[in-house]
Amino acid sequence: MEDVEEMYFIMNGSVNIGFEFNRQIKNVIRLTRGSVIGAYNCTMDKKTIFNYSVHRDLDAFTIRKMNWY
Repeated sequence: MEDVEEMYFIMNGSVNIGFEFNRQIKNVIRLTRGSVIGAYNCTMDKKTIFNYSVHRDLDAFTIRKMNWY
């Protein structure tokens, strides 16, 4: 359970999203160009239980939670 402090707008590349079970990370979904990471968490002030890892070189824009408000 970690706080999400930024939103990421993916322009190029991809990000894997998964969870940890028995100390092994299981990737479930891959987000690509045009996706947004952290929008729900920043807007609703919720923590995340997911693991995020970059799959391919990532070009993204970010906005911090304080600027989003």
